[in-house]
Amino acid sequence: MSWIENKENALVPYEPNRARLNIDVNSTVRFGDNVYRISQILDFKTVIGIDVESGRAASLAIAALIPIGQDKVDGLYANYDVSAIASEDWAIAQRRFAAIEPLLGHTIVGRKETEQRARETGVDAATLYRWLGKYNEWGELLALVPRKRGWQTGNSRISREADELITKVIKDYYLTKQRPSVQKAIEQVRELCDQSKIPPPSATAIRARIKAVSDRDYLRGRGFSDKARNKYTPSPGTFPGADYPLAIVQVTTRPSTSC
Repeated sequence: MSWIENKENALVPYEPNRARLNIDVNSTVRFGDNVYRISQILDFKTVIGIDVESGRAASLAIAALIPIGQDKVDGLYANYDVSAIASEDWAIAQRRFAAIEPLLGHTIVGRKETEQRARETGVDAATLYRWLGKYNEWGELLALVPRKRGWQTGNSRISREADELITKVIKDYYLTKQRPSVQKAIEQVRELCDQSKIPPPSATAIRARIKAVSDRDYLRGRGFSDKARNKYTPSPGTFPGADYPLAIVQVTTRPSTSC
């Protein structure tokens, strides 16, 4: 696992949170630096939460949950109540699953098989590939439910000013020896946007920019210079038997073309 994947596990100063924690279905809570919507209460110690950004379900220890206001939450699944999904949307998801079901379980789905299935179902091959990707990523029917309409993934709606503020916060705040958490960096961006009267970017967009930071920059910026140097600086090695110049000579067996 790379350092960039472990960046959110860095130690940060403890700050008590005295806000009231609401353990109800559909309430939003924080677990680590991720935000979840509670979908099921298992017992007095555990709940099931849906990550508001990825849609993944996870078992969460109630003792580790932190309260968070709904107005501070964004993400594709933030208000995605599975029980409220319309029956027609479930029907669409089931039809999509039926279309790709014969292709599931294959290590490699070939073009020939996909095009054959496309002719059988009347769905173009590119769409089948897209549905396969969604289902294989999440492994559940919910992945095939039609999503919210609006801005499409891959299009940027961050203003130039907001983008510059994100860069500034990452460089001058996040990549420092104080090692603030990702959530603190998000709050810093939003605070600066508010001061500058700029529409703030979503937490998802800010997290994506932070995750794009290279391992080397992350290690150096957050006070792990030695680890960055050991990991990325080439170190001289030794070659057995090379005790004097030309002690080792490599001879090629490739035929020469010279006369």
